[in-house]
Amino acid sequence: MLARLAADHVDAPFALSLSPTLVHQLGDPALARRYRAYLRGLLGLLDAEAARTRGSALAPVVAWQRRRIVGIERAYFETHGADLIASFRRFAAAGRIEPMTTGATHAVLPLLGAPSGWPRVHIRLGLDVQRRHVGGARAGFWLPECAYDPTLDAELAGAGVRWVVLDTHAFARAWPEAVWGPYAPLATPAGLIAFAREPDGSRAVWSADVGYPGDAWYLDHHRDVGTELRTEYLAPFLPVPAGGAPIGLRYHRVTSRDGDDKAPYDPERAAGIAEAHARDFVDALAVRAQAAATVMDRPPILVYAFDAELFGHWWFEGPVWLEHVLRRVAAHPTLAIRTPTQDLALHPVVQRARPAASSWGAGGHLEAWVHPETVRQQHRLAVLGERLLAARSTLATPAARRVHENAVRHLLAAQASDWTFMISRGTAAAYGRRRIEEHLHTAERLAAALQTDAGVRAIGAAPDRSLAPLDRWAIDLDALLSRASSIS
Repeated sequence: MLARLAADHVDAPFALSLSPTLVHQLGDPALARRYRAYLRGLLGLLDAEAARTRGSALAPVVAWQRRRIVGIERAYFETHGADLIASFRRFAAAGRIEPMTTGATHAVLPLLGAPSGWPRVHIRLGLDVQRRHVGGARAGFWLPECAYDPTLDAELAGAGVRWVVLDTHAFARAWPEAVWGPYAPLATPAGLIAFAREPDGSRAVWSADVGYPGDAWYLDHHRDVGTELRTEYLAPFLPVPAGGAPIGLRYHRVTSRDGDDKAPYDPERAAGIAEAHARDFVDALAVRAQAAATVMDRPPILVYAFDAELFGHWWFEGPVWLEHVLRRVAAHPTLAIRTPTQDLALHPVVQRARPAASSWGAGGHLEAWVHPETVRQQHRLAVLGERLLAARSTLATPAARRVHENAVRHLLAAQASDWTFMISRGTAAAYGRRRIEEHLHTAERLAAALQTDAGVRAIGAAPDRSLAPLDRWAIDLDALLSRASSIS
C-alpha cells in the first residue's frame, strides 16, 4: 500500500507504532524460515483443495486464495527480502510514515506503579529498540492499551517523548476543561502533548456490531478451514493439532451473524464494499470537521488510532479500506492528512491541562486487566518487580548478572497486557493463564536462585532460549532507571 501511494505521489503520511517484540520477531531468520514453510504448506493444501472443490461454489474462492498466497510469498521474500523493518525504515526516511514505538512488552503502564521504576524500563527499552532498528525521531509513543495516568507524564517527557494518543475519556474529564474537546491537543503539566481519539468515526471502524467490519459481504474471520476440515486431511500440509486450529484460510463471507449457513466469499464484491465504506467514512469525518471548525480558532484535528491487527486480520478488507481512505483524504478539498508531529509544527500553541486517567478498555478504565480472576497474578507481578529491583545491589558475579537479566526478561513478558485481558474476558483464558504462569514461575525461580552462589551455579550461564526475541535486549536496569536518558 505504501509503495502504491508513493508511486502515485499521494501525500498521505501516518504514524505507525512498531512494538519492540514485533521488531525482533520480524528480524528473526528462524521465523522467516517458518513463515516460508507455512506459506508453502498453504499452497500445497490449496492444490488439494482445488481438486476437492472442483465444480463447486467454493472453487473460485479456492483459486483466489491460491493466487493471494503466491503474491504474498513473492512480496515478502522478493520485494522486501524477508526484511519488513528495512522497508519501513525506507518509508520513514521518505516521510511516508512517522515511526513510533510502545512499551517493551505492551504492559499496562499505570498498573506497574511509577515509583517502582518499571514504567521507565518499558518506555526506554521501547525507545531504544526504535532508535537501533527503525530510526526516526523519538517523538510519538503508543501507550499500551491507550492506558494513561498523570504519573506517567514525567517518565515519558524525561525519556524524550513528545506526544501520545489518549482515549476520549481523558479529555472529557480533563482539568481544566478541554476547550475544544477531542479536536485539539492538550499540553500536560510535564509538557507532554496529548491527542485524543475521535470517538464516532473510531467506532465505525473497529466495531463488528455497528461498524464496517461486520458487513455481510466481508470475509468471515471465524469460518477457518483449519477448524472445519479433518485433521488427517490437513496434517500433510500444516501441523494442525487434534481437534483443529485456525490456519488463516477462509472461504466464506459474513452473510449473517446468526447461524453457520455462510455464502462463498466474493473478493471483487467485498473490495467494492470496502471502497464504499471508505467514501462513507471520509464524507462523515468531513462533516464532523466542518462542524467543529465553526466554533474553533484553529483547524480541528480528528485522530484515528487502531490496533494494526484490525487491518487484514480481524477485518480482512481493512487494508483496502485504509488505502481508499488515505487517497480520498489526500485529494479532499477541505481535509488534509498529517502525522501528529506535522500538526504540531503548524499549530505549536496548545492548551495546558491535566488529562484524566483512562484507557480504551471497557468504560475507559482498567477493569479489563484488573479483575477478580487476575488479582493474584497482579499481586505476584508487583512483589516480583520489587524483589528484582532490590536484587540489583547483590549481583557480585557475571553469572549472577546473567541470571538476574533473564529473570527480568521473564518478568517483562509476564507483565504483557494480553494475558490478563484473555483471563478476565474469557477469550483463550487457559492460554493466557498458562503464559503468565510460565513466565512468573520461571522469574520467581531465577530470583530465588540469586540468593546464594550455589543457586546461581545450579541455574547455569546459558541464555534462556524460551525468550529468543527478548534475548537480544541488553537490559541494564541501572542505566534504564537513571534520571539521565540512557538512549539519547
